[in-house]
Amino acid sequence: MLYPAVEAMVDQLRKEYAHAPDAHIMQDLVRSQSEDSMVRRVGRGVVFALAKRLSKEWDEESMNKALEPESLSIAADNFEDSLQDARRAIGQTLRVRRVSAQSEELQEAV
Repeated sequence: MLYPAVEAMVDQLRKEYAHAPDAHIMQDLVRSQSEDSMVRRVGRGVVFALAKRLSKEWDEESMNKALEPESLSIAADNFEDSLQDARRAIGQTLRVRRVSAQSEELQEAV
């Protein structure tokens, strides 16, 4: 969970939910959602790569390349695709809406 994409997702979600009434609960939820998201993304990559063993087009070298850290980091770095699910879970638990970057910019301009 020390991979930079986890912290990037945590930072993004903390900004969006900084106005939550209980900061401690919000931070725990943000951390949990970010870490769970990482596990799902990388885990999905591993499962799909292992499933390729059944494919006649994939040899052992191709399998090994798909499971290398460089390959799995592609799935890990793509945290933007997981933000919506994390936002939904956090918002439902905290019963608050997120503040988007555009909303903050508009409020600062006024």
